[in-house]
Amino acid sequence: MQIPNFKVNYREVIRLFCIGTVSFLFLTPHLAHAAPPAITSAVTDEAGTTITITYDQDLDESSVPSTEGFIILKSFDTRPSHIPSTSWTGAGFYCWVGNQGISSINCPVAITSVTVSGADVTLIIPTTHRILAGDAIALQYSASHAVNPIQIEAVGENLPEQAANIVGNNRRNITNNVPEPQIQSAIATGTRLVLTYDTALDSTQVPPNSSYRITVGGVEVSGNNDDAPWEIAVSGRQVIIIMGEPIPVDQETTLKYTQPTLDAQRLQSSIGNDAPGFENYEVTVRQPHSRTPADITPPELVSVVLLDDVLTLAFSESLRTDTPPVSAFGVLLEGQSVDVVSIEIQGATVTLHLVQPARIGEAVTVSYTVPDTNPIRDEAGNPATPFETEIDNTTPDREPLELQSAMVNGVDLDLAYDDMLDASATPAPTDYTVRVNGKAVAVQDVTLGATTVSLTLAMAVIRTDRVTLSYGARTLRGVDGNPVDTYTDYLVTNNSTDHPASLWLSRFGRTVATQVTDSVQARIFTPDERTGLRYASYTGETDTGTQAAFWGRLAGTGFNGEQDDVNLSGDITSYLAGVELRNAMGTLGITLGQSDGEGNCGMTGRSDEISAQLTGIYPYLGYRLTPALTAWGTAGYASGHMRLDDVRADIELQMIATGLRSTLAHAGPLHLTAEIDALYARTKAHRPLPATERVHRLRAGLEGTLRAKVYHHLWVPALRASVRYDGGDAETGTGLELHPSLTYRNLANELSAELRGHHLANHGDDDFEENGYSLTLAWSTSTGTEVSMRLEESHVQMQASVAW
Repeated sequence: MQIPNFKVNYREVIRLFCIGTVSFLFLTPHLAHAAPPAITSAVTDEAGTTITITYDQDLDESSVPSTEGFIILKSFDTRPSHIPSTSWTGAGFYCWVGNQGISSINCPVAITSVTVSGADVTLIIPTTHRILAGDAIALQYSASHAVNPIQIEAVGENLPEQAANIVGNNRRNITNNVPEPQIQSAIATGTRLVLTYDTALDSTQVPPNSSYRITVGGVEVSGNNDDAPWEIAVSGRQVIIIMGEPIPVDQETTLKYTQPTLDAQRLQSSIGNDAPGFENYEVTVRQPHSRTPADITPPELVSVVLLDDVLTLAFSESLRTDTPPVSAFGVLLEGQSVDVVSIEIQGATVTLHLVQPARIGEAVTVSYTVPDTNPIRDEAGNPATPFETEIDNTTPDREPLELQSAMVNGVDLDLAYDDMLDASATPAPTDYTVRVNGKAVAVQDVTLGATTVSLTLAMAVIRTDRVTLSYGARTLRGVDGNPVDTYTDYLVTNNSTDHPASLWLSRFGRTVATQVTDSVQARIFTPDERTGLRYASYTGETDTGTQAAFWGRLAGTGFNGEQDDVNLSGDITSYLAGVELRNAMGTLGITLGQSDGEGNCGMTGRSDEISAQLTGIYPYLGYRLTPALTAWGTAGYASGHMRLDDVRADIELQMIATGLRSTLAHAGPLHLTAEIDALYARTKAHRPLPATERVHRLRAGLEGTLRAKVYHHLWVPALRASVRYDGGDAETGTGLELHPSLTYRNLANELSAELRGHHLANHGDDDFEENGYSLTLAWSTSTGTEVSMRLEESHVQMQASVAW
């Protein structure tokens, strides 16, 4: 077989195209008899310094037109200054730079380079001629006007010159992507209004006051107000307006900006783009922050005490520790100058050590002159004023300082004395003995003030504690060197708060109420032996007659948590027993229960043992409103006691819970039910630990069940997902909880078992975790009487979820 001889022409085919309103001369490589490339887009970049023309096919990257063949045109509505009236023919496109009209061939070149890559032709524009936001731009190309005219060979022939020249009104409009500066926020604080834009602004382009108008509460206010003119400045991305009057925070405020007529007054970006005008822009009004007035009061000399060769100056406030030169002080003994050897500054006192001691009765004068370096200053930097004062050196004061008061609040124990203390004589923590209820508590730190001593205890004190203080050392003294009285078992005034046992109490009451509610729901909504439906309000009945059932339940819950200085942990166990009557319409029952709890509750450095016990009665009712809808409710009262270490207080619990449960749909063995319930519990402790704690919970969920029967064995797996909201004095917030369960019933001998889990998937209180499980065993008599036992254990973890 003979294959035909095909001859392929690989030489370039010349095309001259004029697409839209601009033409370029390029080569399409290695494609014979193909359609000429067409322009798909021509756009600028956001900086206005690049124009990119994109074609529908790749171009010959070796054939690059010169810059001289391109002219940038701009549309003008009115004649700009650079175009003479002789060249102005009305609104339209003219040279971007220079002074000629569109028909002229003498427009200056405004392009620095041209590149060809793939299907793109890129023109680079100098920043001095950048395209601005809003400019209507067109591009024109003429091969004959280029310094190096484009000449493309095709099949060995040059393209005719006249075919490459596109002049006159043939041009391509360019899509302008240069963005305008956009306002992002307007925030007013007092008389200061700050406008923030999305780009840097030109600080020399400051709009006049008349460009802005503010509407406050429906009343328009102009910046041209002669009584209170505005001050406007531009800096970075912000326009800062200082108004004459502050904007009230309770008034709706909007802002309007009108572009000035003069270009020199328009707000512009740093690259020259005008910011657009706007109106009805919402202003956020904030309350000015209150500031503490600056300290401008110099320290004052309060007292001067001379003891032998030590001169102590006490000032009205704490001083900086930079010591002035000794030459700043002058000391005269009987008119003779005495040198100051050294100076010490601590707290509010300045101590001068003299070269010789003063005798009793000698006239002593001390003076101070502000030195050039390190003058006496307070903490705010205010220098002390010069002084000269005589010292009473007749009879030495040897009276010891007296303790006027001692008060404790938590871990802080403060002592107040009747005279100034020597800040250089700080006692050691071991110099003090503190006893709380007769037990010694360590002192961790000692801090001296002008007339006070502050002790930091290793254990927090509560309101019911009895605190005593003993001091027998001789370290502490007054500024005059006088000692401080010693004392033993000084009774301290206790200003501490109550013990945080109320935090533990709220969780104890919530746990008991939840355990009771769960047991009631378990009884009312036990799956029917014959149908497996969880919405049934009866168990084991064979007809509509009334039957009796007896049941018991053991429930356990543990929790622990920590927040700041409060630590909580506990384990609570409830023993519940009930009797009920039930028929096809509902269930009526009563529960007796005893709940025991023990744990620890305390603050910093202490962990007090706490326990509680409640005995209560809880009647309940379940009523079938329709075959698929059941309502239920329970309420109860319990009383008992709580013990914190050796302190015992009576407590009581009141609770109520109610809910609805309905079947939404079923298909064969699959069933979908919905439920909603609410719980409220109030726990109260009487003296000497008085507290009243309240908690509530709302919950709504869906449960899906699957009924599988194999001979006389019935399996009912289920999964319930509920959204809950917790409120009150314990954890608060919304959470999602999951309850998987599996129920087994032997229909031959009426034995049943249920395994149930509980998991709090998430909660608004991030540190609140709750998990648990329960196991139920039941047996029903052939007459319908049922005896069952439910065992349950759950665990609650609260790492930082307690609050005062």
